[in-house]
Amino acid sequence: MFCRRCGQEASGDAAFCERCGQRLSEELTSNVGASAAGQTHPTKRSSLFGPILRISGSNPVFLAATVILVLLVALAAILSITKTKQHHTEPQPSAQNKPPAESLESLRRKAQPGSPDAQFSLGTTYYKGDGVPRDFVEAAKWLHKAADQGSVKAQLLLGWMCEQGQGAPKDYTKAARWYRTAADQGSPEAQFSLGLLYSQGRGVPRDRAEAARLWRKAAEQGNPEAQDAIGSLYQSGAYVPKEYAEAARWWRKAAEQGDADAQSKLGLAYFHGEGVERNGVEAARWLGKAAEQGNSDAEFLIGNMYNEGVGVDQDYAEAARWWLKAAEQGNHDAQLNYGIFCSLGRGVEKSFLKAHVMFSLAAWGTTGKQHTKALELRDTVALHMTPSELAAAKRVESKTKEIR
Repeated sequence: MFCRRCGQEASGDAAFCERCGQRLSEELTSNVGASAAGQTHPTKRSSLFGPILRISGSNPVFLAATVILVLLVALAAILSITKTKQHHTEPQPSAQNKPPAESLESLRRKAQPGSPDAQFSLGTTYYKGDGVPRDFVEAAKWLHKAADQGSVKAQLLLGWMCEQGQGAPKDYTKAARWYRTAADQGSPEAQFSLGLLYSQGRGVPRDRAEAARLWRKAAEQGNPEAQDAIGSLYQSGAYVPKEYAEAARWWRKAAEQGDADAQSKLGLAYFHGEGVERNGVEAARWLGKAAEQGNSDAEFLIGNMYNEGVGVDQDYAEAARWWLKAAEQGNHDAQLNYGIFCSLGRGVEKSFLKAHVMFSLAAWGTTGKQHTKALELRDTVALHMTPSELAAAKRVESKTKEIR
């Protein structure tokens, strides 16, 4: 059994992936559908993930390796729709709490007697380094004063600082305590953050049911991260009945607020026709919105849609452009696809050197069969390279490895 999100092979009867926390399932998609070029409504679940096989069909040098590779790519990417958030965003103090630098002393005079608003504002000034050197220790000092007086915003930010190790070593137990204090006062951001700690077992016992309860409370208050998470629970049937329509409903709420993960999942729901009517155009629209925000899964998938001509006009150059963006973020499936395009000169200038580099990047970030196939592709393009090109590729790869 393999993880749908990261491809990690699971051992024993594990319910969740040890690498990324994804809920495991034995349902693996491995059939490679026929080309969907020119269609606005996909006809087979796997057709979005078949471009590697088809672009290699005209080049027998790559066919044998990529026939197997496409199955592995599908395993890692096709069901990313089920992925729940594994992280959350940094709390952003509102603009009205950000004082100009010249008012710092005035603000300090107000904070000293015990004004929680002034204490919070002074703490965020030091936290952001706004007109003063950034100082997490000084920030925590003033935020603690405000939090002890019931400031929800200060409690939330202190929870984040404890979780991130800002001003002190990471302390998930303290983070959970501060998030709980703010959550009990109704903060949807704190409810989501505390739920995330429960889902990961950080600072609190791992309890996915409690995570789901907290996420629902936050989602019902309009928190987009929680709405995305609740949607994923309905899609997977974890702690709630499996209902694709309900999943899509929550994802839409979050997507309309600009949540890139939810936009990507809603796009996939439209592609597969899960909870909504199948619609390649809508799939491309939502995946495009997520890709424009830098969501690497969406960048990879919208690249596939441009390659196939599903929901958009077929455009190999656009496919390559999106795959490159995803590849630069470390998306290994995109690295493989972009590498194959480079080796064939499709949508980009033909370059065995770039293909070699991309296949090496993919190999470094994968394990098992996918790692082996990435190496096979790299070795195959190496047969078509001159000694100077090979040397140049290895220099680039060496520098990249040092940065990594």
